Amino acid sequence: MRLHWPSAAAEWTEALPVGNGRLGAMVFGGTGRSRVQVNDATVWSGTADGPARALSDVLATGAGPDRLGQVREAVFGGELGRATELLMSFEGPYSQTFLPYVDLWITLPEGESHGRTLDLGTGVVTERMTIDGVDVVRRVWASETALCVEITGAVPTDVEISTPLREVSRDGLDLVIEIPVDSAPRHEPQVEAPVYGAGERGTVTVKVTEGERWLLRHRSTAPANAAR
Repeated sequence: MRLHWPSAAAEWTEALPVGNGRLGAMVFGGTGRSRVQVNDATVWSGTADGPARALSDVLATGAGPDRLGQVREAVFGGELGRATELLMSFEGPYSQTFLPYVDLWITLPEGESHGRTLDLGTGVVTERMTIDGVDVVRRVWASETALCVEITGAVPTDVEISTPLREVSRDGLDLVIEIPVDSAPRHEPQVEAPVYGAGERGTVTVKVTEGERWLLRHRSTAPANAAR
């Protein structure tokens, strides 16, 4: 099955998803400067030992099978207020947040876009464009190890990479990113800025092969033990 959109995405919810279960991206499409927003399954705020410490704190308040038995007794006895109070001991802190990772920006000359197609069988997003009289095809997919962007057509192409996280260092299209050790949920009335410390770091590398057929391969080495 193929799903077709006649124009580029105006917002994130209109972008087309690709992914391999670990690495995913939302493809906005269009000529000119277009965005591919990238996520990695390991890019969570927190620290590697965060979940274990949070569980230990919850157990220290008395949460466990015996406390659950007390909750049941209170419910069956009609003591709903006491049952609620006992259940609060099972409540731990907020889990850490899944974070946006990087944005891959691909700039082509302005031209006519013929829409975007997502093939649900192959997981490939295909765009067809006409730029300065040249037929240009851009395909985006996630292989087992990398996010791939293929551009066929002899047109100038510029590639950038950016991140909303803390940028540690940059060398061309090699980017080292630091991940927060704590990030409060945004729905809280007074949200503090993400806290950075001796946190985890991920490296993003984009490789570009020039010619009439471009192939951009994004490789991510985000930390596999970031906390959730």
